[in-house]
Amino acid sequence: MQHLIDALRTQYAVDGLSLHAADSLLRETHPSLWMPGGQQVDLKPLVQEALDRAARAISSFVERKREEGRAFVYHLFTGGGAFSLRDRLEQR
Repeated sequence: MQHLIDALRTQYAVDGLSLHAADSLLRETHPSLWMPGGQQVDLKPLVQEALDRAARAISSFVERKREEGRAFVYHLFTGGGAFSLRDRLEQR
């Protein structure tokens, strides 16, 4: 989520975006941003990249735990992002 916040700050000068607001963008079907002057910006590519980064970080964490001898047959993911990341995690 921090990646999305940083990208919005860098690319669109959006300062002070809360974690709650970023989470809302991650959950939207068609995330967008209205710029001054009425231009609508499609944020889907930024959201997709943020979700991909989160899935990679989670996969790396799980793999590290496996290497430490804590291999499990199944992994259960819960919490706010579990549904959003489901497809990406299943691919790994």
